[in-house]
Amino acid sequence: MGHIVHPKRKTKAMHNILLHERRRLSARQMLGACIMTGMPYTKGARFLSLCGTKPPVKSGVMRQQRFCDDKIRRLKSISLMLSRKSFSGYLSIDARWTHRRNSPSCTVTALDAVTKRVLACVNINHIGGNRQHAQYSGASNNME
Repeated sequence: MGHIVHPKRKTKAMHNILLHERRRLSARQMLGACIMTGMPYTKGARFLSLCGTKPPVKSGVMRQQRFCDDKIRRLKSISLMLSRKSFSGYLSIDARWTHRRNSPSCTVTALDAVTKRVLACVNINHIGGNRQHAQYSGASNNME
C-alpha cells in the first residue's frame, strides 16, 4: 500500500515541481515580444509571470536591444524608402496624443491609403515646462 500524504504537503510539493518546470524565454524572444506589442520590459515580465513563464533578466534584454537597435533602424529606413517609392497618391494622416487634454506630445503618421504602408512618422513635442527637444509653441489642440 502507498503512503498517505497530507494534502498541504502534496500541494507544496506539486508547486515546487511546477516552479522548476516553468520555461524561461530567451532575451531575444522577450525583446521581440516587447517590440511587437509595444510593452516595456516591466509590463512584459509581469505578463509572462502571470502566464507561468519566467521572464529573462532585464540586463540581458537591454544588451539584446543595443545589439538590435541599428538593425531595426536600418530596416525602418529601407521600408520607408520603399513605401515612398510605391506611393499611390492617396494620403491618410493619423495623430495620436499622449493625453486627452493639454497633451505634451503627439505622434503623427502619414499612410498610403491604398497600400496601407507607412510613409512617415513624426513625434511633435509642445514647448513648455521641462520638455527638451520641443518643436511646437502653439496650443496643444493645434499640433495636428
